[in-house]
Amino acid sequence: MYVTPEDKVRIEAAAESNILQVIQSEVTLKKQGASFVGKCPFCDSESGFTVTPGKELFKCFKCNVGGKGAIKFLTQMGKGYGEALNEIARRLNVPLTEKKVIPY
Repeated sequence: MYVTPEDKVRIEAAAESNILQVIQSEVTLKKQGASFVGKCPFCDSESGFTVTPGKELFKCFKCNVGGKGAIKFLTQMGKGYGEALNEIARRLNVPLTEKKVIPY
């Protein structure tokens, strides 16, 4: 679905505080202090993948893949930027502007 610039702003704002929710839809995580740990979705290492929601960070200390934010996580998982935005909008129930088709 088409994402308008206004939609993009709303999706990015929603994603900013929901990295844990987005990553947990892909990876089973267990709380460990202020972070969450689990199996790495990139290298399948049983340990080393950490998500720190307070800083919006994720990282695997085995394969060194990481980044900041839910959008970055989904793009690292192989989704295109637009696909990642649409996925987050769907997962977090962010309404998208309906594209108007003008007949000619």
